[in-house]
Amino acid sequence: MVGQKYSDARSALSSAGFKPLVSTTVGDQLQWPSCVVTNQVARTVSPPANSGGSSSNQVLLSLNCEASFATAGIPGNSLGSPQGSAAYASAVASASSAAASASAASAAASGG
Repeated sequence: MVGQKYSDARSALSSAGFKPLVSTTVGDQLQWPSCVVTNQVARTVSPPANSGGSSSNQVLLSLNCEASFATAGIPGNSLGSPQGSAAYASAVASASSAAASASAASAAASGG
């Protein structure tokens, strides 16, 4: 689960019969579904004594909710780090692709 978005990790763990719980977060730039899982710890919780209940399998998740890369006034991974430079390159490529698609759509709409 480490390295995945929380939304993906939560779905996978739930499908496998585990109860995902957020134990810690770092940062406040992203909503939990978009945060990246940085650590996981599995544990089994016993039911209360004399309850007749069953134990539950839980996975405690630590989340990084900082932006993928830092910009002026917004904390995130340094562009000098491997994670920050990769995230920045991906964002630039996505923006370039979106701009090219918009330009092509505009040209097609205007008959060009």
